[in-house]
Amino acid sequence: MGRLDEERTHCETMISVISATLENRATADISQYQVGGQLITKMPIKDLLYYRGYYTSKLQRIKQMERAQQGKATGRLVKVAF
Repeated sequence: MGRLDEERTHCETMISVISATLENRATADISQYQVGGQLITKMPIKDLLYYRGYYTSKLQRIKQMERAQQGKATGRLVKVAF
């Protein structure tokens, strides 16, 4: 498994986890709580949305690089002037 494969898998996993977390969160969710003396802090929804966008963009760039390495179209527009 190459470096791009590992990065792609990581991005796909993170997108899946973040999306599942967002689907299961209530809007009035508490931001932190304590269990057995251990303080647990949850990530705010706005941060989860940011990271979902970050990993989605990163995954798209990785897929474009993979397609370019295979000699396929990347979906990016290339302007040329003659």
